[in-house]
This record gives sequence, C-alpha cells and structure tokens, in this order.
Amino acid sequence: MSIQRIKLLGLQLATPMTYVEEDQSTWTSSLEKKPVCHAVYLRRDHLAGNEQADLRHHGGEDKTLYTMPMEHVCHWRSVYSLPDLPFGGLGENLTVLGALETDVCIGDRFQLGEAVVQISQPRLPCWKIGRLWGVQEFGAQMEAEGRCGWYFRTIQEGSFSLADDLILLERVQPEWTIARVFQIITHPFEDLQSSKALLSIPEASKGMKDSLAGMLESGVYPDQTHRLYGD
Repeated sequence: MSIQRIKLLGLQLATPMTYVEEDQSTWTSSLEKKPVCHAVYLRRDHLAGNEQADLRHHGGEDKTLYTMPMEHVCHWRSVYSLPDLPFGGLGENLTVLGALETDVCIGDRFQLGEAVVQISQPRLPCWKIGRLWGVQEFGAQMEAEGRCGWYFRTIQEGSFSLADDLILLERVQPEWTIARVFQIITHPFEDLQSSKALLSIPEASKGMKDSLAGMLESGVYPDQTHRLYGD
C-alpha cells in the first residue's frame, strides 16, 4: 500500500447550466463545478448540492464523486494556455494531490471525513470539456493521455470538508490500477484475457462491466466520435 493518504485540495459542486453557442444552439451540462468551503454530505447515490444534467452517463450509486489529480489540471493549463482553468473546470468534485491513475486501484476504500468511499471505475471524457474551454480535441486528448481521473462510490454516508484528506483503509485489488482499467475499456481487444478478467472483479462498477461485456460479445468497439467531439 504505497498510497496511504491523498490530500484534498478542492471541493466543487454544480447545478445544470445551459450554454448558448454563436449559432444560438444550446447545450446543458453540470460540467463546470464551483468551489465550496463548507462541509458537504455524501449520500448513497449522490453528493448533496451536486446535480447532474445527464443522468444516463453521470451520477448514480457507482459515481457519487468524480476525482481529478491536481497534476492534470496544471498540465492542461500549460498545454492549452488556460492559466485560469480552475479546480472543478474538468468536471471534478474533488481535486487531489498525492495520487495518479497509476497509484490507485479499483476497490480501494478511503475514509473521507465521516464518509467511507470506494473507487469504482475510471471516467471516460466527453465533448463537453472541449466545448466549454474552446478546445475541440480536449476530451480526445485527455483520453489519449489517460489523464481522466476516477469515480468513487459511497460505502458509508457522512459529511466531509476541505479539511479532510482521503485516508486509505483497504486495498483489495492491487493488480487493477485505474490506469490499467482505463486502457482495457478504451482498447478492449488488445488484451482479451485482461478484458475478460475485469468482468469478474466485484468492486468494478456494473455499468462499466456491462459496457465491456457488450463489446466483447459483439466483437466491436463502437465509434467514439460523438462522445469525444459531439455533433
């Protein structure tokens, strides 16, 4: 267990916002999250005060907290000349220091204030990040570099704040880092043995495993152009 404590640097919430493009078309998202300094309450299926615009792809019991390493925020500030890219600007509820996708694993349990959380899956980025920041390829480049962060599910409800760090309680799947899982779900046919093995990991999210199982059954990795670039 090399990672014992992860520092919480940012805590962000959002409600859906509607954006108007130059051609007067609109789109709605809760991507752009705003910082809060007060304590928040983490429930079994959501973070109180944080609302989702797209309940098909976001939220639910396996995705109550989205987490992003601070290092990635700093990286994209530099790469895309976005010095004002804030914590929460990539959609994350938690901005953290002390762990990357190579350092944490599916099933890792952490104490977070009164709450207990468990890593359930990586995040797949979408076109809305690029639309928000005026960089069309943003989501695709996040995916290409594997700088996408991860989701927690809630094991024990409770309140937490910026004063609380994530403290590792248990590591049950040390072979299944978020980096490895992300590579599998974005390239499912490169290592079929690992792809099939991931389906048997009980701590991995059901939605992710269902999607992977569907791809393995059909033998097709669906076109990702719409997810990454939009219409």
